[in-house]
Amino acid sequence: MTILTFPSIRRPSGASYRLRGNTQTHRSPLDGTVQTLEMPGAVWELTVSWETLNSDDMRVLAAFLASLRGGAGRFYYSPATWAPRRATGGGSPTINGASQSGSTLATAGWTASGQAMRAGDWLSYTDTSSRLRLHMVTSDTNANGSGQASLPITPPIRRAGSSGAAVDVATPSGVFRLPDDATPEMQVKPPMLGSVTLTMVEALI
Repeated sequence: MTILTFPSIRRPSGASYRLRGNTQTHRSPLDGTVQTLEMPGAVWELTVSWETLNSDDMRVLAAFLASLRGGAGRFYYSPATWAPRRATGGGSPTINGASQSGSTLATAGWTASGQAMRAGDWLSYTDTSSRLRLHMVTSDTNANGSGQASLPITPPIRRAGSSGAAVDVATPSGVFRLPDDATPEMQVKPPMLGSVTLTMVEALI
């Protein structure tokens, strides 16, 4: 399947996002205690809106959304367009160690003793199956004197990346799809200004 590139248009007027977990809950009929089992498959849900798109951007976005053919299409999208990285440390981060799992990503290649990531920053990497994975860092983290940092992330690692693989913190992206077969409605207001609200769901390909 071809994964499309989201068009280069003006940044959204507003955005919202949430992580939808994948759990099973069992309530004991004997004493009412509740057990919750977390399973792989948590996905990001993003909603972005544009209020006053000019004619060119409006037509480009309308054509792109129509080309998805409802839920059939897949596309790359980066939340960095409206939520850029806050951390100030530099470097060229990479995955530090193969076969990682859990909610911590070991990385290297940061500026020694610098601020690697801050809570709410996004990152992405390509796993060993060539699938793009999007995560959020959950607390501020500094690199050590060797430029290594253990980043607490959510959702947990689904499939690990190769040791030495690049970690994208500048323009982190995920693969998304429309939540259903209805193409988002494009509203047109005089003088030819467009407005649209786009909801997308991470596609775990």
